[in-house]
Amino acid sequence: MRFLFVGTHYAALRRELVNLGHECEAIDHWALFCKRGALAAAEACYPEENVSMGEVNAYVNDYARKYKPDVLVQWKGWINDQQYIMPGTIGNLKHDIDCLTVYWSVDDPDFVGHWQQFLSMLDVWDVSLSCCKASLDTYKRAGVKDPHYFLPGFDTDWPVDTIEDQRESVDLVIAGHPYAPVHGADMGRADLALAAKRAGFSVEVYGPDVEMWAAPRDSLVTGHEELRENYHGWLDHDRVWTAYVRGKVVLNNHLRKGGGYDPRYAGYCNDKIFQIAGTGGGAMLMDYQPGVSPEVLTEGDDYIQYRPSLKPSDCVESAMFCLEGLLADDAMRREISRNARRHTLEEHTWAHRAKQLIDICKSHGRG
Repeated sequence: MRFLFVGTHYAALRRELVNLGHECEAIDHWALFCKRGALAAAEACYPEENVSMGEVNAYVNDYARKYKPDVLVQWKGWINDQQYIMPGTIGNLKHDIDCLTVYWSVDDPDFVGHWQQFLSMLDVWDVSLSCCKASLDTYKRAGVKDPHYFLPGFDTDWPVDTIEDQRESVDLVIAGHPYAPVHGADMGRADLALAAKRAGFSVEVYGPDVEMWAAPRDSLVTGHEELRENYHGWLDHDRVWTAYVRGKVVLNNHLRKGGGYDPRYAGYCNDKIFQIAGTGGGAMLMDYQPGVSPEVLTEGDDYIQYRPSLKPSDCVESAMFCLEGLLADDAMRREISRNARRHTLEEHTWAHRAKQLIDICKSHGRG
């Protein structure tokens, strides 16, 4: 089969498809929108640096008509509410070149409503791939014929065994936005980092620079001046493993609107779950997501879960309790890390996801 990905994230999936004998090409629509790298586009997208949405859609249209894919996979598809790949572009390609159309989201459930508003159109999407099981009904009701639970994976090409001298050199590692509590997560990541630092633990945080904390264009970013020396900037996607290997404990709390139990998040797995677990580095300390344990990974064996609460301060307190326990018991912490790596390599690599995607496409008469 010939695959065209509109979006260049997770190159490991394309590599595994090629390893299985398929052809793959990808369009970096984020860089097109911002004439910059994908990371810069996500974090510093200014209107004066953008090309028009019409120009980007025309580029995607022309590229696809020349390449003539059997399967067109759109990853996410937007930069913000004003710049996105229009569903009409995809719909016309579907009918004119007879390709299977697949929408792939790694941001559900919080962005499935955005998809409905900007990217949904009847008779456009044949398949949807979502990292949240609870979001599948939304895609079905919106007219997607075949929604699938499709999780991120671990990149087995990451050379995690090459920096053994750095393993377990930091008590707590956090990578990503220090999301503001309630609006972006159950607790602010920077709040836990600060509590850990004040308790005497070593902390490394990888994410936006301190100067971005108050940036009006990014209301999710919060931070603490006391953590300035603990921030180490962004890590490229294919280098995050270097931070995860360094940690004794690695935090993973999902992007979500508030804490506590919420059925909308059932089965929600972000990419960090498998990135952290697959490195065999720090033990993963994670928020509560219904439908993850034991269906995906098992709480207590593959990761430690702090207590869910609607109060961010309670989440920080619970997470600190778990962190202290993990750091006090080297044997337990290392066993959890080994279990997570073994389980991930057995079931959750990008090679597993490539085979799943091929099976989905074959069920639609492709290949």
